[in-house]
Amino acid sequence: MTEKIERRLSSIAVLALLLIYFSPLAASRFFFAQFDGPIYLVPALIAAALLVCRASWLRFLLPLLAAACCLVAVQAFLKVSGGKLLFSDDHPSFLYRLIQLYHAFPNIPFYNPQWNGGVEAREFFPSGILSVFLLSLPFSLLGEVREWYNYLVLFLCAALVPLSLSAAAYFTVHSTGGRSLASSTAAVLAISCSLIWYRFALAYGTLGFIVSSAILPLNLALLNRLLAGGYKGKTWEAVLLAFTLILGLQWPPIVFAYLPAGIYLLARLRSLLGRPKVAAAVVIAALLVLPGALLFLKASPVAEFISGEGIAGVGSASMKKYGSDSWEYLEGLNSLILVFGIVGVIAALFRPSERLMALSSVWCLAVAALGPVFLPQLELDRYFLIAAMPSIVPAATYLTQLWLSNVSLLARALALSCLLYSPFWVGKVYSVRTVEKFNFAQPIVPELVNAISSNVKEGRVLFAGFILHELSYGHIAPLAEWSGVPIVASSYQHDRWHYTDIIPESYRQRKELGVMEYLDLMNISHIVTHEKFWRKWFGSRTGLFEQVWHSGPFTLLRRKEFKGTYFLLGSGEILSQGRDSLSVRLETESAVLKFRYFDFLQAYSSSGERCRTARHQASSEISLIALEGCKAGATIEIRAVSPLKRLLTTGS
Repeated sequence: MTEKIERRLSSIAVLALLLIYFSPLAASRFFFAQFDGPIYLVPALIAAALLVCRASWLRFLLPLLAAACCLVAVQAFLKVSGGKLLFSDDHPSFLYRLIQLYHAFPNIPFYNPQWNGGVEAREFFPSGILSVFLLSLPFSLLGEVREWYNYLVLFLCAALVPLSLSAAAYFTVHSTGGRSLASSTAAVLAISCSLIWYRFALAYGTLGFIVSSAILPLNLALLNRLLAGGYKGKTWEAVLLAFTLILGLQWPPIVFAYLPAGIYLLARLRSLLGRPKVAAAVVIAALLVLPGALLFLKASPVAEFISGEGIAGVGSASMKKYGSDSWEYLEGLNSLILVFGIVGVIAALFRPSERLMALSSVWCLAVAALGPVFLPQLELDRYFLIAAMPSIVPAATYLTQLWLSNVSLLARALALSCLLYSPFWVGKVYSVRTVEKFNFAQPIVPELVNAISSNVKEGRVLFAGFILHELSYGHIAPLAEWSGVPIVASSYQHDRWHYTDIIPESYRQRKELGVMEYLDLMNISHIVTHEKFWRKWFGSRTGLFEQVWHSGPFTLLRRKEFKGTYFLLGSGEILSQGRDSLSVRLETESAVLKFRYFDFLQAYSSSGERCRTARHQASSEISLIALEGCKAGATIEIRAVSPLKRLLTTGS
């Protein structure tokens, strides 16, 4: 592309940027520059941009601007949190998974007796939490997960993301002078990329998606740099590539984004084989990522999920709603990324050092447009945000060229003034002063935990009905860990997209008799109600239940004359219900435990004698663990077989 054409594109881009602020897009509640500050700030920003829009000034200013954005984010978040735990949507679930990983890793998936009478803990793969876990290791020195979880989220959003994009620009731009400007610009654009991106980061808590999408541009830049003709590469760059590939590939849907990179590797296979350091980095990353991916495919009903009807209200909604959701991604995007991302990608197609980045951005945009139509279950509309991430690098490169060019000073200053607005926008987002709200743990959370731990001394607790975000706008996943009491609930983490009562329909159809049978079968000693129907149902049966605690919408009831046991057949004693195993002492040679059965379970006897696990079908919906051929008096530990054994054997 000639210099003359690039200058024309620059002028068109600045004009388009100016027109956006007078278009209907600017009236959107998601628009990047929803301005609510003093009116004099607008001309002040433009005037400041006019004064400092010089290359010598910008090399000093832009790194400070990037640092200012990060510091504003940290200060605003810590101030608005007031020391309270981030508790929006999936954040409690991610926190709980981190707790589990610190106990069980690398033996995942495993059997978790803390929830629902025993569940398969396999959410680590689809959620992408493993990358977050690896990045959280330094934070573990600060104490328990809940003590530093907020700092981890801040690190991911306000440090990792801008650093990753800054590094991607650094490895992409070859000129020394333009490299520092492009890196700083990319960092500012990254931390102010999109309001919808912060919806997923702070409101939804999908941290695996955040890490994978942020690491993508860095991996593309490293691959392109290390395989460039005539460049031998350095050892530390190859090590960095291996590490970032491992991090970036932990969230399964991100694999679509790497298709252009895969084709690029195949096209340059000879070059790859001629660079043993790079080849080793790719092979090491593949060897560490593939076993987990294969285990995920084996343990999860992926094919059934993809071929299903989809998730109502997410990806399988009407085309009208899909169009509305897609428009939100556009409205919430930083105006500089929207305009200069397009122009930059066009220009990058003519530059070998940026071509892979540009093609990947275009490909991700195509996935975002077509993916939700053909694979609605995978929520591929998020690829609008993923497409924006690699486009930040060519956008930053093009903006750098604009500021170093002889295009009119006013045009350059207008673009720079938008960048100077970034710290103000970041402050609004992290202070919860936009339409995208995120929440912190309210007093009801520790109150409920304390009520359960102090009142429940035996049996399990049942959350009646269906619970989603009723507890401080988040999931209740950590409650079993924090209270030390096993809990039964639907849905303690986001694994249900429709109202599903925790008591199976076959039991509810038999009215009180069926409900009481279910409570006995699951060894329920206490019930938590928050729905009107179940509060009235349990509260009206004063001969069976007694209220022991109430706060807000939650009521804790105790079963009167509860004589519970974890043995449906046989007898013995439950010694412990750990995070990933169950220990029991048998008084009989066989028994049926009130714990859910899975094919991957195995019994380990302290006597060294053979003891088998089998399925006991208690009802059409519930399968329990049967122990057969055991020695009376032996201590039995029940846990999942090793991940390697599970991967190499048939079945689940």
